Amino acid sequence: MAFPAKPPVLPISYQMNAAKGLIPRFGHAKFYLTAAFIFILTLFGLLKSETYTSVGTIPSYTASFQRGAYGDSLSKHAHNETLGFEKVFYLNLPHRSDRRDGMAMLAALTNIRLIRKEGVNGSTIHEKAKPEGSGSLRPEQLGSWRGHANVWRHIVEEKIQTALILEDDVDWDVKIHDILQDMSIQLRKGHLRRHKPTRYEAAYAPYGLDWDLLYLGTCWNVKGETRPASHIYEDRNAPNSTEMDNNFPQELEYWGAGALKKPRVRVIAPSWYPVCLTGYAVTLEGARNLLYQVGSGGGLTAPTDLEMINRIQSGHLRSLTIVPPLITHWLTGTASDSDTSQLTDDGTLPKGSNNLRFSGRKALHEAVYRGINP
Repeated sequence: MAFPAKPPVLPISYQMNAAKGLIPRFGHAKFYLTAAFIFILTLFGLLKSETYTSVGTIPSYTASFQRGAYGDSLSKHAHNETLGFEKVFYLNLPHRSDRRDGMAMLAALTNIRLIRKEGVNGSTIHEKAKPEGSGSLRPEQLGSWRGHANVWRHIVEEKIQTALILEDDVDWDVKIHDILQDMSIQLRKGHLRRHKPTRYEAAYAPYGLDWDLLYLGTCWNVKGETRPASHIYEDRNAPNSTEMDNNFPQELEYWGAGALKKPRVRVIAPSWYPVCLTGYAVTLEGARNLLYQVGSGGGLTAPTDLEMINRIQSGHLRSLTIVPPLITHWLTGTASDSDTSQLTDDGTLPKGSNNLRFSGRKALHEAVYRGINP
């Protein structure tokens, strides 16, 4: 979040001489003119709170906001470079420079500051460092767990209050800042909280801190046997039913979104079976719980996303899921689309992304293409 710059401070020697009356009258006049000029420049700098950049012919936009107090002004932090979270991380294996390039371009297009965390080759994990029960897991699955666990540990060590964790083959909407601002408002006005927000949350946490996990990106989300309380809201930037795949349209119906009689809606609901780790947020408390529950203390008998599901269903992790997802996988339609499974590049693999209204990756491609072929 951006804070206004401090006004310029005059040299101590100048202040002392002025206090002693050692500066002549002309010096006083010169001083006041200079101070006024500096003040005007400073004020102009504060008013200039919007910056614009461009990739190809598609403009990208970011706005800086002062710290919100109580009310919807807090949600404007979704427009900062970290989407209202303290940090945004993404996991990337050393040899996947292609994906690193893609993430850099997508982040530049949408004005997001990403921190790369290196993925782990599971075959390099020492036998003594493997979690209990992980003997049946493939090296790729072990490496995925260790990569995520390294991020959780970093969050704990640095006392990061909230962080968004992404895979390196993701896509998001070009209006992701607006989408998250709406979600922030809905999270805070909804009835899914367990406790009244603290003063710290109300001042600094656009999405609250009353959760361990917040799934912004899943492959699909299987509903539970019971239907707990949820929060349904209209989102003009959400995909409609024809722009969604997997079971998301059916899940919206399950949560009663059809009663809203709007084509573009989202649901915030307690997680039950959120598959994939496409994009999820954690609180500091959530990172502590994950670091202990998934691997180090609780063992690891399944791939990381399924182990996290086990902890959610057992009540050890407090988790919410957004449907349809805000973050999805971007597929190239080739065998390079997976680092954990062997794909056959026979021309039949899916390509692109779904569940977004305005794909950032597609916008990036169109921007570059138009720049080359105006």
